[in-house]
Amino acid sequence: MRILSLVHIKIVSALLSALVLLLPIPGRTQWSIPTLDPKTYTSPSGEYTLLVDPEDRYAQHGANVVVRHRGQRVWSARMEVPLWNAGITNDGTAGGYGFSQGHPGKLVTHGIFHVLILDSKGKIRLDQQTPREMSAFPDATPNPNPVGMILDPENDRMVVRVYDPDLNRNIESWWVYRLTTAKPLMKLEPEKEKVDSESIRPIIDAKHVTGTPLTLMHSWRTDRSPGGRSRSLGARFTLIDLTGKPVWSMTIPEDYKTPDETKRERLMAEIREHGAILRTDQTRQFDLRFFADAQRVHFAVKQSTGGAWQVTEVSRTPYTPRRVLPPVPSIPARQLSYLGSIPLPPEYVAASSPVRDLDGFVVAGRDRFAFLRREAKGPDTFVVVNSDGQLIHQVSLNPIPIKPNTQWSGYIWAGGNRFLLTRSTQVLEGRASAWYVDTSTGAISPLVGFDCPNIKRIAAFPDGGFMTLNFIDAKYMGIEISY
Repeated sequence: MRILSLVHIKIVSALLSALVLLLPIPGRTQWSIPTLDPKTYTSPSGEYTLLVDPEDRYAQHGANVVVRHRGQRVWSARMEVPLWNAGITNDGTAGGYGFSQGHPGKLVTHGIFHVLILDSKGKIRLDQQTPREMSAFPDATPNPNPVGMILDPENDRMVVRVYDPDLNRNIESWWVYRLTTAKPLMKLEPEKEKVDSESIRPIIDAKHVTGTPLTLMHSWRTDRSPGGRSRSLGARFTLIDLTGKPVWSMTIPEDYKTPDETKRERLMAEIREHGAILRTDQTRQFDLRFFADAQRVHFAVKQSTGGAWQVTEVSRTPYTPRRVLPPVPSIPARQLSYLGSIPLPPEYVAASSPVRDLDGFVVAGRDRFAFLRREAKGPDTFVVVNSDGQLIHQVSLNPIPIKPNTQWSGYIWAGGNRFLLTRSTQVLEGRASAWYVDTSTGAISPLVGFDCPNIKRIAAFPDGGFMTLNFIDAKYMGIEISY
């Protein structure tokens, strides 16, 4: 699910920008709870794909996984531990990491941190489990707390990058595994090897350089005055070998420096999100983004006969990041024909008629209407009728627990004889609840993993998803898109 602000966007953006400045190392502290959306990972050749589809927004209830080769399904399964970050190789080997009780940003749980490697048939080669423990630092996330991963099939390895439990020391640990044997190889601390380490802040991004045993790291570089305040903000790029030893580095001391505070905040946010490593998938080549010069700089890498690595700048071209927006669909205008009205005879408002005491309805397929009927005594009823008002199905909603200070907040047709009903609280910042009702069998079941603010309106998509208009708090409304 995803929330999009609709009101007071400028105020929200300013608050988020201020929050970002308080988080120089994203993911370390409990300022927000990350959510996991469905994601497809693609192998370097483009022939294999790995789909991870979590069953709830916080990935606490497992995920459905599908691997395809050239579009054809190879295997699929439900995994108890959803992969929060993953990858897949050209031979169908998949790897990644996940959590038994949701993301580590949820301080209310500890659980187990899993590192997983699966073969091309879906068989688990490795499931390394490490119990998570509360941090010694207030508001910090439990450990281990991963920051990312590098899938490097060329060198038969997978690297899981893990934050340092000691926030004062703040040096990443890289957990390295052999892909083919699923054997843990070593733990590296590549930042320990960096020159001028006192002015280098944590790693922003790290990627394998194709055709080499090298990994390219992008880090912050900050010079500080005697009083401790930052004087400049720049970039450090470092190539390290398989043992974590640096073989090349480049520093741009003031690449991100700007006197405009607003521009600086946006720049910092962009760097955190996208980094400055533009490309590493060409053999022995990589591209970097130089922000101050607005350039894309292309480098070539080669190894001398003595084994030393040499990096040469090849070219520079102007660079402006492209903001690719999805195309706006063309919706043809259609003239609707007036079909007339359906007058309700007096007997339809009588106590014996199924059509009574309703304040809305939904179309439930051809020649069917459904509505929630408020009962004067006893639990409410969900009713399906045809266009003549004749009863097709009705289900007592007695199994749904009615909590104090809650009310019905919308319902949709979910296809066939299934409907989704929701209730919301009358408390600010409360949460909604939802149930599926099968009117043909009378079965009522809660929507597992549903975590949504109070609902104002709800609408269905043809593919089974739905969208809600929510009250996030007293001033803001938002939209949630759910599947």
